[in-house]
Amino acid sequence: WTKGRPDEVWDTLCDKLRQNASILVYNDETVIPAMKHIGVDAADAVNYSIHACNWPDITGGYAVVDTVGGPIPRMILETLLQDGKPRAAYDSIDAVYEAVEEHFRQSSRANFAAYRARYRSGPLPSSGQLSCTDCFTAGTIEAARGLFDGGVKYPAIYVLLRNIGTAADMMAAVDSLVYRQKVCTLSRLAEALAQNFEGCEDILALCRRAPKFGRDDDLADGHAVRLLNRLLDVVDEESVNEQGERDVLTLNVTITDMWHIQEGANLPATPDGRLAGAPLSENLSPTVGVIESVTALLNSVSKLPFERIHSGAFNLRLRKDVVAEEAGLARLQVLADTYLENGGMQLQLSIADTAVLRQAQ
Repeated sequence: WTKGRPDEVWDTLCDKLRQNASILVYNDETVIPAMKHIGVDAADAVNYSIHACNWPDITGGYAVVDTVGGPIPRMILETLLQDGKPRAAYDSIDAVYEAVEEHFRQSSRANFAAYRARYRSGPLPSSGQLSCTDCFTAGTIEAARGLFDGGVKYPAIYVLLRNIGTAADMMAAVDSLVYRQKVCTLSRLAEALAQNFEGCEDILALCRRAPKFGRDDDLADGHAVRLLNRLLDVVDEESVNEQGERDVLTLNVTITDMWHIQEGANLPATPDGRLAGAPLSENLSPTVGVIESVTALLNSVSKLPFERIHSGAFNLRLRKDVVAEEAGLARLQVLADTYLENGGMQLQLSIADTAVLRQAQ
């Protein structure tokens, strides 16, 4: 999707989308600037592509050489708690943010150093052979070097920024209950989480009533934006060398695939009211069950700082009757156009209704 796109092409694509065609819509107005931001040449940035499931490609030739980051909710829990008690006497939500940022910085700094030691310290020796994959990647044959031996133009680190919906709800709950309303201390909240809210139903109710990402709520959405910006600031800072040059290439992604289920199964209760073992939010979506309207949902997601994010899935699920006939097609086009014009990065649709699902079952 780009501004000034041909109407007839967009009409056809929206019609296919409402028929559940496997089409991923990405926004050139956010992805191309995000590619340029990390140092990708303009021609390669314009020709970006995506491979399933929503992972970014740099057409000029790239290889993923390392991965940092992971579930943001786990980072927050590890920052807040230790052995069922507050890790520190955080006197404000700002102090919590500073600690989360430092946690992320310390957990990823060694990866940036290792990248520089390998890819910025001089030519790498060739292994003497190319794999099948090497032969289909730009630059490797000319350089006689493989993907990981310096044969590609863009050796990249994947930065995983996962489960933003749950993470934003966690920070919104801590901010609201502990620091704004002062209806619960951090120690009391830590105790409730350690007990999986058993015997702490009053705290559970407060946590579940706290602001939630996906409702166009300024406080909750603000925490989603603040979290991603703080973590992306760390990435940008660690990617710049002592001479002030960006010498580490990072591809920043918000994809969870299906890991939100497994990660949730291994995570204790969280301050948003989620019980131990329950799934986390998937990809760019809010927590299941909090959505009140489609427009509010689209407004929340479009606020995220996509000018520094390179890929990620936003699964929009709509009833079949919402997009039926000409009026439904027009409705879908308005929703999608407005979301993308407001800065949304990606959109993929699932259209179904109860009757069809029961028939399939």
